[in-house]
Amino acid sequence: MHGMRGKLEPSRMQKCDLGLIEGFYRENFPKLEVWRESQDKGTLWPYWTGIATQSSDKPYFFDTQLSTLDLADTASIANVVLEHTVVRIPPDRGDVVNHDRIR
Repeated sequence: MHGMRGKLEPSRMQKCDLGLIEGFYRENFPKLEVWRESQDKGTLWPYWTGIATQSSDKPYFFDTQLSTLDLADTASIANVVLEHTVVRIPPDRGDVVNHDRIR
């Protein structure tokens, strides 16, 4: 795991099965919003594009059309992340993706 500030540099990332990037919100891709009541802030949805799911220590708080998960339910959070996972292979590689390994 590497902390990166500013521009995302995929060439500096280590090879891995799945990369989760926190704070890379300017691009349009599916996002998981984590909201904690103790932070005393509003939610990012509907103001940020791409938020697909919300997770919270108070999941009943939300009144949205998005799926809502309890922060303690890590299995459900992992399933949502996998559902939104996109496999990208650089064009110069001839790898075959086994999607069964991803799920």
